[in-house]
Amino acid sequence: MSRLFSFLTFLIGLISFSSITFAQEFDGKLDWWQKTPIKFGVSGTVKQVNVQPGQKIPKGAPMMSLNPQIYKAALDEARSVLKTKKRQLTDAKKDWGRIKELYDRQVLALTEYEAAQMRYNLAKDEYNIAKAKLQKAQF
Repeated sequence: MSRLFSFLTFLIGLISFSSITFAQEFDGKLDWWQKTPIKFGVSGTVKQVNVQPGQKIPKGAPMMSLNPQIYKAALDEARSVLKTKKRQLTDAKKDWGRIKELYDRQVLALTEYEAAQMRYNLAKDEYNIAKAKLQKAQF
């Protein structure tokens, strides 16, 4: 009788156990737990990735490197533009000095003096812009 009682208890437990739902299905979307965007100060093509997904990275460690050709070309271009603007500034300054001298002796009209002064100021501004672009390219 004890065996029969144990068997019945087992059978009742099995029946009631099978009616319990252990899992349910839900619609959903799996997303990253933590996502950190990576930004570079310059544009370019990624040359090499130095980390693996999920890897812990010490602060300041390089995670990626860019193909240097693009920003080296931009740096060379900025240097060349600065050199050209410096020559233009030197020429505009000399022209303005000669025209100022002629204007002071009342040989030239005011409009010619002002035009030369404006060309000099424009050349100075363009030189300063080129200098700033070079500093940005060197970053």
